[in-house]
Amino acid sequence: MQKKSQVTVFIIIGIIVILIAGAFLLIRERGSSAGANANQGVSIDTSSLNGFITSCAKQTAQDAVVYTGLRGGVAFPAEFLTFTGIEIPYYFFEGTESVPSDDTIKETLKYYMDNSLKSCTNGFESFKQQGYSIEEGDINSSVTIAEEEVLFDIKYPVTLIKDSARETKSDFSASAKVMMPKMISAAREYITSQKENPNAFRTGSLMDIASKQSLTFEAIDRGNGSVIISLIDENTQINKNPFIFSFAVKYNWTSTE
Repeated sequence: MQKKSQVTVFIIIGIIVILIAGAFLLIRERGSSAGANANQGVSIDTSSLNGFITSCAKQTAQDAVVYTGLRGGVAFPAEFLTFTGIEIPYYFFEGTESVPSDDTIKETLKYYMDNSLKSCTNGFESFKQQGYSIEEGDINSSVTIAEEEVLFDIKYPVTLIKDSARETKSDFSASAKVMMPKMISAAREYITSQKENPNAFRTGSLMDIASKQSLTFEAIDRGNGSVIISLIDENTQINKNPFIFSFAVKYNWTSTE
């Protein structure tokens, strides 16, 4: 009877040990499952990120063409006339032509996009307020000047981070509806006319060129033989203003046709 009692006790102890071990494994498994589910519950709203950057890129693209037009396509001109705080390049300086190339104009558009887009995204404060951490890379854009719009392809790596989840977006695009080629063409055509009579403001030529391109123009005499010529496209509105493309001419003396 004593031996039977001892066996029974060992059996009961064994059962208790098995139950405790099973309970421990069950608790650990549920904990792991809960942790996994918690991580799976973290989501990165990439559509919101993409929409936010695209919106900023569109506004910056519009600002870029305004900036470029007011400066005659040159961000840092060698010879310029300052008017209302804007450096307007001389396309013709006392007989010497200095009209920018298409590549120079593209570089000016690119310069504005690369250096101004982050002013709009503003450190992604709205995303930080939602609990995200942000990693930003450098901006590098390329520009295409088409007949009726200016296109920007933008490399801008941005990573959203939340807990163990992270998502990166890098490629964006934007455009601004503006007929920049016809403005550039009109400006170059006027300078060609100017070379025929270097010291006369070619009023008739300017009127003909503007009319042919469906443009208006404004000429401002700044004294000392300097004149600012602004070509204006009333049919293209950017930020509720007509698109303007300006350049300057410097004469040895001033006269009219």
